[in-house]
Amino acid sequence: MAIKALYHLEDLADSSGNGWNLAKTGTVDFIAAKMNKGASATWSNSNCLNYGNSFWNVGTSNFTLGCWFKKNGAPTNDVLPTIFNIQNEAGTSRVRLGIEKNTGKFIVEVYGSTTSVKAYSSASVCDNVWHLLVGTRISSTIYNYVDLTLNNSAGSAGLNTSVDRLKIGQIGDASYDNLGAAVIDEIVIADTAWSISEQKAFYYKVRGGVAIGSPMIF
Repeated sequence: MAIKALYHLEDLADSSGNGWNLAKTGTVDFIAAKMNKGASATWSNSNCLNYGNSFWNVGTSNFTLGCWFKKNGAPTNDVLPTIFNIQNEAGTSRVRLGIEKNTGKFIVEVYGSTTSVKAYSSASVCDNVWHLLVGTRISSTIYNYVDLTLNNSAGSAGLNTSVDRLKIGQIGDASYDNLGAAVIDEIVIADTAWSISEQKAFYYKVRGGVAIGSPMIF
């Protein structure tokens, strides 16, 4: 579990030890969430969290991107509603966890140059219930997990994501790619692809979650 960044979102701190502490734009509140506190906002370019530059450059590396997420109702007005996104300054390369407009499905996306590859969840995750959302990449394939269950995969051969900045609650600088009201908690970014057992070990053992199988989990 080679963690590059870890945000408990009880404040702006990066708990990985790499020092990538966040900056806040607009109104983002730290409220009671899945694990202690999490970040709540009407997420947009005006209300978001970010690390400006010199963040981890994903390149062709395997990765894990994960978080707890809660939202009531799918976004309907915007193009690329985003939970969090690592991209370059020009916006021509990115890796992203997002939500599909209208359907509320969870998206894992890798975008390089002019090619976008996305893996979608099988159902909406915008049902006002906490969901553990994880995206991974192993070699040339990305994987979409919801609540420790593999939902989908997609090929991303040849996509070199040269990225260096992080934004939470918004894709980049575009004023129209708004996630809207949601709570985000326990963001982890790693440079290896975690299996389901590794996801479970981190989110339920390291971070003190309720044991799998309990009706209290989600």
